[in-house]
Amino acid sequence: MVTDFAPSFRLPTRGVYPVGWCLLLVGGSAGMLAAAFAPVGWWPLAYVALVPMGVLAIRCPSGCRLAWTGFVGMLAWWLIMTSWLMPVSLGGYILLALLQAAYQTGAIVVIWYVSRIYRSAATIAMPLVWVSFEAIRACFPLGGFAWFLIGHSQSSFLPEQSAGRIVQIADVFGEHGVSFVVLMTNGLVVDLLTQSLFERSRHGRTRLRRIMRAALMLWAASMVGSWAYGQYRILQFDQVTQPGLQIAVIQTDVSQDNKIRRTLEQDRTDWARMVELTRAASAGWPGADLFVWPETMVPVPVNPDARASLAQQENGGYGPNAYHRQIQALARELNRPMLVGAPAGERWNGTAGIFEHRANVVHLYYADGVQAPQRYDKIHLVPFGEYLPGIDALPLLKSMFLRYISPYEVDYSLVPGRTRTVFEIRGEPGHPTRIATPICYEDVDAALVRSMVYADGGSKRVDMLVNLTNSAWYPGIAQQPQHLQIATLRSIENRVPTARSVNSGISGFIDSIGRVGPVRGMDRRSVDATGWAAAVVHYDSRRSIFGQVGRVPIMAMVVATALLIVGGWFRHSRLFYQ
Repeated sequence: MVTDFAPSFRLPTRGVYPVGWCLLLVGGSAGMLAAAFAPVGWWPLAYVALVPMGVLAIRCPSGCRLAWTGFVGMLAWWLIMTSWLMPVSLGGYILLALLQAAYQTGAIVVIWYVSRIYRSAATIAMPLVWVSFEAIRACFPLGGFAWFLIGHSQSSFLPEQSAGRIVQIADVFGEHGVSFVVLMTNGLVVDLLTQSLFERSRHGRTRLRRIMRAALMLWAASMVGSWAYGQYRILQFDQVTQPGLQIAVIQTDVSQDNKIRRTLEQDRTDWARMVELTRAASAGWPGADLFVWPETMVPVPVNPDARASLAQQENGGYGPNAYHRQIQALARELNRPMLVGAPAGERWNGTAGIFEHRANVVHLYYADGVQAPQRYDKIHLVPFGEYLPGIDALPLLKSMFLRYISPYEVDYSLVPGRTRTVFEIRGEPGHPTRIATPICYEDVDAALVRSMVYADGGSKRVDMLVNLTNSAWYPGIAQQPQHLQIATLRSIENRVPTARSVNSGISGFIDSIGRVGPVRGMDRRSVDATGWAAAVVHYDSRRSIFGQVGRVPIMAMVVATALLIVGGWFRHSRLFYQ
């Protein structure tokens, strides 16, 4: 005869959770999740943050009750955590929160479903299902929103933080692999709280139940293996890296109102400050090989077509050709190349007074002032922020969007780039440094950044990333460190250093094992600061498995989760009709 022994701390069994308890458990998870991410950054909480919600998924008697209470809690969480989006687009902020809360609610309901159909351990079910939903929401719809993945909580965002061990597995499985390991711990704790731990065999011996033995062994193997691998990769650093370019990143603090409601006088003031900061960086770090400006810091297009089309519109010395000549003169004065963010315009429509083709681009100016013939055009445009998906062909809907939701009153749609441009900079080491330049939110897109760094054959196309960003859209002190925390994972995944030049902060450097620093404009109270940061970047000769195979393992996991759901439905149907 076999008898189960439940531990004395077991939570109530199925059928006893009223609505108040459901909301309390969801709220507990929400609170711990919020504290695990930047700017609070209590990363150990991520290992237990989903335990209350996991217990609810195992014990809740009703899937409907679980769904609506989970959705209410997660919607509140997203509304709070992304409140920095509210000033940009109130409608977009609410729609995004609704969609992301629906994804997380779907994940917890599927965990509830799988636990009933398969009687599976939460140690496996929770990471399998939750990470599958994370992978989907990072891609769909419209390119997805890869913010607040559980694995992000494990990467650094402060200079005093050391390189994490567990997070190093991102160079094998990507950011979702880190989430999986963190969620295994959540699942194990859920199992300890909800499963009967011991059983008595027919011979009268008390032993750990088979399912718990398997859960503990899998968890221990994953944690020890991940930690040991991370330690190995960190210890490799000094042997596989070599010093490269000395780079100075410039950080301005140009209000977004200055860009949306531009005046000629304000443009002149902001431009003069930009030039002054660059000269200060040159004086403070005279060995710099490259200077980097933030996204769209040049207020007008300076590409050849724009300069030719508007040659007669110099606007008091501040037209496209005038700005172009000033950048040329500054590059020659510094005797160093410059990467600058700017808008681009082509096919000028004189009647309408607009360019028919507009883009968000990065230009390279060589030390002799010549503008490089190639440029990088931003590929991953932000839906509704940089283009209007699905409503371009509906004039009335488009007009209503521009009037009531958009921060602009005119059509601001950009054309996405198609080429993953590689810039080459010659520095003191002699050989050219190859640089990819993701713009703004693009460094949140793991697949895009991987395609910038690695060629189809798995060889490295570039030596480093330079991210040009404008964070002045977002008030407060939350969005900027969160963005930096995500950018850290791109360096680990691809084993390349990153330099970031950010209007309104946080500018600085990330090495290929995820250590942050030096940075400009970061403390616990504010990220708004002007100045510069400079460092010698170290190139990493290692090629990552993630860089070579991409998200294939994670997509396989998504397929496995889908098969479990479909298989469970057939299994449940057969049981129902018996």
